[in-house]
Amino acid sequence: MSFTEIKLENFRGVRQATTIVMTRPGDGAICSLLLYGENGSGKSSICDAFEFATRGVVSRRLRDGTKIRREIRNMSAGKKSFPCVEVQLSSGEKFRRGNRVPSWSKGESNPPPTYLDRARVMSAYEYAPIVIRRSAVEVFWQIPPVQRQEFFWDYLKAPAEGVRTAADEQSIEEHARANVRLMEADVAVRKLIPVGFRFARATTDYSLPTHAAGMKSLRNAASIVLHGAPGRALDPATSALLDRYEQALRQVLDLTPLANAARRRSPRDFSALQEILEDVGARVSEDYRSITQQPWVAEVQFVLEETGALEIRLIRDTGKELLPEEVLSEAHLDLLALLILLEVHVACAERGQSKFIVLDDVFQSIDAPLRSRALQHLANRLVGWQMVMTVHDRLWMEIAQRCLNETGKPTQALEIRSSGFGSTPTVIGVNPGHLRDLHQVVQSAASAVVVAGTAGRTFEALCHHLSIWCKVSVRRKAEDKYTIGDLWPGVQAALRACTDSEVASLAEELGHSQFLRNIAGAHFTAWADGLSDAEALDSAHRVELLHNKFWCETCRRPAKRTDSGNRTWSISKTCGHV
Repeated sequence: MSFTEIKLENFRGVRQATTIVMTRPGDGAICSLLLYGENGSGKSSICDAFEFATRGVVSRRLRDGTKIRREIRNMSAGKKSFPCVEVQLSSGEKFRRGNRVPSWSKGESNPPPTYLDRARVMSAYEYAPIVIRRSAVEVFWQIPPVQRQEFFWDYLKAPAEGVRTAADEQSIEEHARANVRLMEADVAVRKLIPVGFRFARATTDYSLPTHAAGMKSLRNAASIVLHGAPGRALDPATSALLDRYEQALRQVLDLTPLANAARRRSPRDFSALQEILEDVGARVSEDYRSITQQPWVAEVQFVLEETGALEIRLIRDTGKELLPEEVLSEAHLDLLALLILLEVHVACAERGQSKFIVLDDVFQSIDAPLRSRALQHLANRLVGWQMVMTVHDRLWMEIAQRCLNETGKPTQALEIRSSGFGSTPTVIGVNPGHLRDLHQVVQSAASAVVVAGTAGRTFEALCHHLSIWCKVSVRRKAEDKYTIGDLWPGVQAALRACTDSEVASLAEELGHSQFLRNIAGAHFTAWADGLSDAEALDSAHRVELLHNKFWCETCRRPAKRTDSGNRTWSISKTCGHV
């Protein structure tokens, strides 16, 4: 089941009720989600809301099984303002977690949403956390191999108490070692104080102390045995022996509560994780070679041990084994960590996990060339998945949307704008591509001069791409910098040869109005300030019509050009959208 809607209120960085729809207007098709915004704008709060709704937690165990906590309540809301998240599935079912009575519950239709308590995990989300965060990618190689399996603590089971962490295992081991040291010291001390030793007027034999408070009596006993009276100075060897006994005794006493608590918890079972990691090695190898285009990496090998150790090795084409930390750059290490996490999610989906994933700023530390190839590869790898992805760069957002469209689901791009600490961010639609700014100024009822200038800039961008698409010959200039005056004549001539009469007509009309770019939009001209709104909007509309002839309005894929003979050509869109 896919998500069609998520609502959140008083949750992390979102205070007032906010609804995000994940269906396409018009036909209601299920969408993936692309969230664009600056750092701190609230993107991660929305990502955390999905995790909270499905699994009941937003904390994550990253190092040695200990939790990295994330506060779910909006810190600026009142004490009685409780967090709430509600999701709706494509089946029509609704699930709510947190506050049972959010602001939107008034007057809601029956049946009411299913309420999930803290311990209940939504069906098909038991295997893996749905969010991969940048922090998880960056910390992966900082974790020692002996603790690396603990990184996957929240995988392959619903989060539950009563299972040992690596810290628990360490407490048990340290307690056992301390007991060994105490027994060794006990044997040495009993050689000093004979069996059957009694203090004066005592009715029972003396026994060695089991608490630090009894160390004074032990020293007195040693003094009586050696010097015939208590309180005498002991020789250095005897004093060191008793000090060793006291130190071991104190360590045992200090570690006993932690060790006993740890023993009451169930041992961590790594068998299911080990099975998955052994399965994904070949996939990770293929992913990494495809993206980095480095054929020398023949295999990514996982070496797992029952103790929890996980060592990752690169096998060269020559057969030599290498550790990634020793030979890969930081960007390549982050990429490899991301691929490992992603393939574990794919393996969990093969075992019943829902095909839904959230990538929260995971590409930020990966170099730009690798980033584009990685996203394109992952988009093809995750065909049929519903995705949520966050970015904070407009250019990267446009690249990401084109790649995500390849997953087989349309993508809705939203901009998240911060409204200040603790307040509700503003969520607005984003139309990436050539028409982004043009749509924005038209919808904001900007002045005719602003509309004309933006339309002219959009028109120039179209000319640049159409000159390549139509294979127009342009005299080369220094640094390949071309203006609209260099590009338009050849583009206009090519458009006249299109079999679509509307394209040829638009070419003529834009030829008459493109002067508005310079006279009204790019430079100051006193009389141009009298340009009517109708004239400016008409020019903008023609630019939009021409754009939509060559790019799909739904998925923004470019059309294909087919020669029709007699120096004419036709346009065909193969994406299947109307």
